[in-house]
Amino acid sequence: MIGLFVLLGNERTKRMTFKRSPLTIGDAGENQLVLRGGEVARHHVTIELDEDERWHVTAHAPVVIAGTLHDRSTTRIPVNNGTRISLGTYTLQLALAAELALHPVEQRLLAELAAHDEASRLV
Repeated sequence: MIGLFVLLGNERTKRMTFKRSPLTIGDAGENQLVLRGGEVARHHVTIELDEDERWHVTAHAPVVIAGTLHDRSTTRIPVNNGTRISLGTYTLQLALAAELALHPVEQRLLAELAAHDEASRLV
């Protein structure tokens, strides 16, 4: 599952979630995420999960990823949860479901619940 936010100045949109990889982004209507205008190419980037469970972006047009400019010849740029991707006048922030970690307290409580610990039932 691929999640992302569109950043608008200091604000961000509600989290958008896409159920399948690869995720295609561009100005053309056949993309899964269509960004109209704003200097976005018809097929600007593709975000996908590889066979090793790592996320990558393929640039089909110039794009800035984590502050570095990549042109269309750049493929398989590694990205992580929170990575910012700028294409045209848009900036996206990744919220990758596979990378979201639980707080250590939540992890411990879940482990105790799974072990049927009586103390954890009070929560």
